[in-house]
Amino acid sequence: MIRKTGSSNCCPAKLFTWGGDGDDGRLGHGDRESKLVPTCVAALVEPNFCQVACGRRLTVALATSGEVYTMGSTVYGQLGNPQADGKIPLLVEGNLSKKFVEEIACGDYHVAVLTLRAEVYTWGKGAIVSCSETWA
Repeated sequence: MIRKTGSSNCCPAKLFTWGGDGDDGRLGHGDRESKLVPTCVAALVEPNFCQVACGRRLTVALATSGEVYTMGSTVYGQLGNPQADGKIPLLVEGNLSKKFVEEIACGDYHVAVLTLRAEVYTWGKGAIVSCSETWA
């Protein structure tokens, strides 16, 4: 039996990442090593996750609590947290700190999220897409 939590259509699950290239820490394991089999992200064993999006050099994960975690390259601010070094996942705070995020998406170097109140927040590099702090 699968139990849905919150107002979203997600089922709780742990975050596993893998890949042949851990550059920039985008796999979230705190190193640059390849992971050839799915490996649980140790820094995120407590939250349950319902959605993951991957860009060129970043990974974004949505927890069932509505919180957003990012890991990977910090080059264009696409991690949404000034303290991020990219090696381990960090919570995106700032304008999202009291928001319940329902959907996430990302491109090569930008992130977009949709909140429960139908607010869209974007951050990162906006050379091709217009990225403002908030669209409502």
